[in-house]
Amino acid sequence: MLPPKYEEFVALTRRHRPSELLPVLGAISAAQSLDVYRPKSNDILYPWSIAAAARESIAWGNEHRDKPVTDLALAQIGTGYSETRDPFLVEHGEDGALISLFVRTSFEQFPHQHSLFEDMARVLPLFDQRVEGLEIVTRQAWAELLGCSLEDFIRVGTLLSTGCWKNSGIFEPKWLDQDNFAEIVERIPKEQTLEVFARHFASSWGEARASARRGRRTNDDLRRYDFNSLEARPFVEMTRGRYLAPQSSYVSRKVSPNGLYYAAMEKWGEPFSRDSGLLYERYVGEQLRLLEGFEAMVLPEVEYEPGSLSCDYFVITNNFCFCVEVKAARVAMPGRLNIKGYWDDVKRDVGKGFTQIARSGTLIESSHIGMPTETLAKTIRGLVVTAEPHYLINSVPVRKLLDSPKYPTAVLSVGELERLIEYGLGGNGPGVLTRITQPNSDTDLPKVDEAFKAIESTGTRARNPILEEGMQRGMWSFDVNDK
Repeated sequence: MLPPKYEEFVALTRRHRPSELLPVLGAISAAQSLDVYRPKSNDILYPWSIAAAARESIAWGNEHRDKPVTDLALAQIGTGYSETRDPFLVEHGEDGALISLFVRTSFEQFPHQHSLFEDMARVLPLFDQRVEGLEIVTRQAWAELLGCSLEDFIRVGTLLSTGCWKNSGIFEPKWLDQDNFAEIVERIPKEQTLEVFARHFASSWGEARASARRGRRTNDDLRRYDFNSLEARPFVEMTRGRYLAPQSSYVSRKVSPNGLYYAAMEKWGEPFSRDSGLLYERYVGEQLRLLEGFEAMVLPEVEYEPGSLSCDYFVITNNFCFCVEVKAARVAMPGRLNIKGYWDDVKRDVGKGFTQIARSGTLIESSHIGMPTETLAKTIRGLVVTAEPHYLINSVPVRKLLDSPKYPTAVLSVGELERLIEYGLGGNGPGVLTRITQPNSDTDLPKVDEAFKAIESTGTRARNPILEEGMQRGMWSFDVNDK
């Protein structure tokens, strides 16, 4: 017997009035979204199934249903989503089917388990930089895009996120007229907050329904992987003046680098993509330089021959030279469906990073005159840092598909690098780079997940001063009472 089709999951959501189902989903997600979500055995619904159920209820639900939203009904929705058949496995039986399933599952579930604090704290130190060669990004450009400064955008996002958590996903603009919001309105005028809310976070019911139906795949079984329009505008107007975020984590994501990236790309396109690469490269360098107080030296890229550049950074310790390459590209939707698409995607950015590390390492070992003298006579290791997590990228099945970087090389997202640096600041210094790139004797590949666990179990994690400063700049400087 084949597993149920996705349309059967949709039917489970349509048994209930949207006006009754969505507030329950919002309340559950608000309770799950305080920071880093960790699945629990007694969860009726997971964040990814909440997001899908909300999308389908908005797209196809109607108010002429009468089935009550009980715990049993919610459990049926959750189970229905989990058991939905995977068309790639059922119809195609493709090579690498298991790793392809892991790719799809990772990109569906893992984003809901990121630290919201770190994502929001990264915005200002990442995007509010003056870097030579930027084409688009200035403070004025951000203000024109957002309707306010980057700092105020984070503050509005924090206000909306907090409102979700404390009020079961609900936000009502009239709250800003209450006395306990007076300090907020004094800092950011009510009209500006509501403009940002309407411009970036909210939509009417009709707009939400149209967006949820737009661009759906013709293959019904693939609709599970459709873009969720709630990511773009997480609040839906349920009744006049009352808005609901059925998946509360999407509110915080709007004020993350990822949320801002897609908003900026929609307005500015490729020039912003190029600017983003420069900004991420500078940001990674600032993170690496935090280790300089622990007998590490961080050197920028060099032009070792006319027109030829080395890797982005060299981190030099007593015994090692870590060649670091920064890649700001993201895994696009085709790369999130199966291992072939994933491989095609990662070889364009991570694969190029591997090539650059191999070239730079080879030049160091050959004592090339154009390479920094500090890098010579060192053991070479590699590190590729990506803007977003490239899930499974350090696993043996995926790495076997990519050309070897020649030297033991780990791939980390910016968030993972920040966390690694924090353990370095806690006393391990640049030794964390040695441990995270330590090759396994069987495969010569670093066991990154195991290394992280070992570092976390034995090390002390200090606060990352760059993230601390970023959050302080974007935080409200006073306590906000409950509604």
